[in-house]
Formats: sequence, C-alpha cells, structure tokens
Amino acid sequence: MSPRKSSSRRSSRGRSIHITCDGEVKVHTHILLNAEVRRRVEELARRRNRSLSDVIENALKLYLLLHDILGREPTSDEVVQIVNGFVMYREVMKQTLQKLPTPRVESEAEARVVQTLYANYLFTGDPSVIIRNDYDLMETFDMPPEQAKNTILKLRNKGIIYMVELGGGAWKIGLRKEYIEKHLTTETMRTGIM
Repeated sequence: MSPRKSSSRRSSRGRSIHITCDGEVKVHTHILLNAEVRRRVEELARRRNRSLSDVIENALKLYLLLHDILGREPTSDEVVQIVNGFVMYREVMKQTLQKLPTPRVESEAEARVVQTLYANYLFTGDPSVIIRNDYDLMETFDMPPEQAKNTILKLRNKGIIYMVELGGGAWKIGLRKEYIEKHLTTETMRTGIM
C-alpha cells in the first residue's frame, strides 16, 4: 500500500482546504480573515518568526480564555482592559523585582536576565522561556542579542540557569530550581516583595 500524500486546493468559496495523509480535511483559517486583520497577523508572524497558524492559535486561545473567565463573549473594550491590566501587572512586577537582590550575579545584565526569568516564574509558575531567534532574545531580556547570549552563557557556567536545545534554532532557558529555592524565594519572603 503506497502512502497517501496531502494535497491542497481552493474551494468554490476561495477558502484554502488541506487534506492530510489520514484524509482529514482542514480549512486554513487565515484565509477567512478580512484584509486588514490578515495584514496585521502576517506582519506579526514575520516579526516574531512564527507561522500564521501559531499567531492565530495564540489569539484564539486568549479569546477562549477570556470567554471562559467572563462566561460570555468579551467585548472589544473588555479585551483591551484585560490586556492593559496584564501589561501593567508585568511592568509593576518587573520594577519590583529590580529591587530584589540577586546573589552570585556580577553585572546589571546578569541581574536583568535572572529577574526576567524569576518574574516569569512568579507570573506563570514556569522558570523558563523559549527563545527562537535574536528578536526573542532582545524582546525577552531587553538587551542586544549578543549581550544577552554572553550573559546567558556566563549564568549557565555559574550554575544559575540552564539551557536546553529544542531544535530548529530554539532554546529553553530557565532558572535552576536550586537557585530559586536557595536565593530568590527566601529573599522575596524576607523583603516582603511578594
């Protein structure tokens, strides 16, 4: 039996349809977007080096989460308020963590990387971030990519963070659990920051 190949075609309505090897029919949802939304999605996908499907999936996850929280369809104003609150909360947390002493770090760049990863841990419960490209490095750690790479390597050599290669140029970078427990959690409690 020869394997079936996937194929794509356009339906009579102009929607792109994809048929998988298993015979499953999928409609490419980005085709259904109006021109302005599609342009913005394509621009974001290009800037973040992500596929259109990834961008749309993340947007839909946010929408569904808001729908679950509110128990109904969120209005545009509610979405803006929630997202603004999220951004403001992250900024307050970032400013607060800048006051937190970070043992065993020797530079402002090292402190920024540790504080960013710790803020992610406090906010999401995950002490790691996924970095796919230089843009992600710059966006996540708020420093030039080469400086971020050098700083991350120094922190890894000190045993403060870990790095796991995920393939396709992506890396998982995170604070070691031992460092969080020994230095940050007790310091956070002692200073009353959180």
